[in-house]
Amino acid sequence: MNSLSALRDADTCWLLALGKIIAEQGLPATDPFSYTYFFMTQQGIAEPYVVHQWLSELFLYWTYQTGGLGALILLVSIITAATFVALPSWFLRNDKVDAGLVVLIGSLAQLACAFHFFARPEIFSYLLFAVALHVVLLIIETTATKSRLILIATYAALTALWCNLHTSFVLAIALALVPLLYLSIGRAVYKAQPAECGAAFAAKVNDRVGERIIPQLVALPVLAVLASLVNPAGFKLWTYLPKLFFMNIAVNESRSLNIFDLGRIELLPFFALFVIYLICFVKSLSKLELGAVGLRAILACLALVLVSARIRLIVYGLIIVVFELPQMLAVLLKPQSKVQSNFIHYFAIVAGIAGSLFVSLRLQPPQLPQIMPGFAPPFAAINYLNANPQPGPGLNEPRFGDMMIWYLKPPVPVFIDTRFDMYGEKLFKQYAVLTNCGEGWQKSLQDFSIEWVFLPPDRPLVKALSVDPAWQTAFKDERAVILVKLKPAATK
Repeated sequence: MNSLSALRDADTCWLLALGKIIAEQGLPATDPFSYTYFFMTQQGIAEPYVVHQWLSELFLYWTYQTGGLGALILLVSIITAATFVALPSWFLRNDKVDAGLVVLIGSLAQLACAFHFFARPEIFSYLLFAVALHVVLLIIETTATKSRLILIATYAALTALWCNLHTSFVLAIALALVPLLYLSIGRAVYKAQPAECGAAFAAKVNDRVGERIIPQLVALPVLAVLASLVNPAGFKLWTYLPKLFFMNIAVNESRSLNIFDLGRIELLPFFALFVIYLICFVKSLSKLELGAVGLRAILACLALVLVSARIRLIVYGLIIVVFELPQMLAVLLKPQSKVQSNFIHYFAIVAGIAGSLFVSLRLQPPQLPQIMPGFAPPFAAINYLNANPQPGPGLNEPRFGDMMIWYLKPPVPVFIDTRFDMYGEKLFKQYAVLTNCGEGWQKSLQDFSIEWVFLPPDRPLVKALSVDPAWQTAFKDERAVILVKLKPAATK
């Protein structure tokens, strides 16, 4: 099922194109795909150009180069299987949690996240978030100083890798605070009710041990922040993040949940699983030792913040669920202890590979981008543009721009694509004014010297230019329209 949606996002087009440039020429100093970015740079209103996920783009391109689109689908399947089944199963292998329960919850979580499993840099963040959570929980569990220091160093290295793959590396900083919060809450509970904490927990949080461990746990987030500077942009990456996270552009995945999302079929598995998690969290509180309650509460709060903040962060909240919910159910249901074999960890990966190969070879041949609700890729129009290159600046729909970047040979500079964080709010608003025939749209056409238009048929601008004698329809089907401005002589 995940394989059917892995290539739905048109973003993968420009990601592969940028990865190809990085592989062949190195990191670009400015945008290589649009003419508007240079135009806005000249006016001093362009956002700074920061290649903030270059390693993901390079790895995606290498994967495509190795095995084509099928290899990208395979990559998504392997990463999601590892993130939601193999890693949680491996972490919980010694915790008296039934392996079947872990697989069931992990599979339900995959179903709940399927709306956002694309061949995009986020896919690496999902795996790294699961690994980081695993390391953080090991840091909390370990009692040996040497082992803890090795884990802290490992976490710093993980953050350094993550900051070159995707901007969700900031979640590594949030997770790095968990052990310190856990120890602080634990020491407060221990001082208030020492008899009810249990000997094992008391040994972890008493004053003598705590004074020795606290500096190490403080070092964890500090080292994570320092490790995040190990990227080509350095500190500039941090200054770029506010523009990326808080831009005022109506992108569906960047908004928070609302009451109407309860009616979205693709989100129903998420709501069901997360409600089960919250119910089990509340019911398990009375059956847990005081030492475990603090950690469960911290992770539950983090999961709740993640799923409430942005739709795109739902996946990270559910990763916490697949690590935590099996343990809660084990406490509530008290199943018989079963020894897990390593078979289940490997089988999850094998199943992901088998499923993706079945989809790619027998069920649905790979296509980039795949058809998805609300977007039918205009392949016929792209073929027309390849056969009939249009001179001069054009105006295109953002996802059409993604396809132009990848498919047009030789490359044709685009007006806009889906890298809204790079273009900024000003250009996006100008695009909206143009395509919706807003106030001053004719002047904007002249300002950008637009010579041709490549848009979906339902745009108001298409209807306006279709009846304008100065414009001619060069191509039209149910997915796209290409309109070309006539030369003055032709107009006569």
